[in-house]
Amino acid sequence: AYRLLGYILELVADKPVRDYLAEDLVGPLQMNDTRLSPRATGASGMVSSVTDLTNYMHMLIERGSFRGERIIAPSTYLQLFDTPTEKAVCEYAEYRGVAWRIQTYRNRVLLMNHAALGRGVGGMIQVFPEYKIGFVFLSDPQTYNTEEYLRFYKSLRARLNSFAALIGDMPIEAGSETPCALHTVPW
Repeated sequence: AYRLLGYILELVADKPVRDYLAEDLVGPLQMNDTRLSPRATGASGMVSSVTDLTNYMHMLIERGSFRGERIIAPSTYLQLFDTPTEKAVCEYAEYRGVAWRIQTYRNRVLLMNHAALGRGVGGMIQVFPEYKIGFVFLSDPQTYNTEEYLRFYKSLRARLNSFAALIGDMPIEAGSETPCALHTVPW
C-alpha cells in the first residue's frame, strides 16, 4: 500500500518520491543525516538518525510546523490522524490513522505511534501531542522474531511511556492502558 501511495505521490507532485521527500520534508526539517535511495518508494529507501527523526517528531508535536515553518498543512495533519467514523465507547480506545496507531484516553488523543522493521534495523516514534513530548527508539538486532527481543522491546516501551507520563505530568500511567477496540480509518 505504501508503494502505491508513493506512486500516487509521484503522479501528483510530478517528481520522483526521493525528490519530493528531499525537497518537501527532509530539507525543511533539517534532517541532515537522512539519506534517500535513488530507488526510494513510499515504503522504503530512507535511512535516518535519532536526531533527524526527533526533528520529524517535533514537527508532529507542533501539528505540522517546525521552527516556525509550516511543513504539513493543517488539513493534511488532521487527515493523517483522523478518527474513524465509529469509535468505541470506553476509557481507552485505539484506531489507525494513515500509517499511525492512535490511542485515545477519554476521547482525547493520548499517543500516536508508528513502528517499522527492516532487515537488521527497526524503530519507533511515539508522540503524546497534548503534552508536547515524545520519543524516538532505533535498534539493530539480528532478528526481531525472538521472545527475548520482544520482551526487551515491550519492557523498554513501557518504561519510556511511564517516563513520558511522569515528565508530561499526565493524570494516567501511560503504557499501562489496554485499548478496548481497534478501528481503522475508512478510506
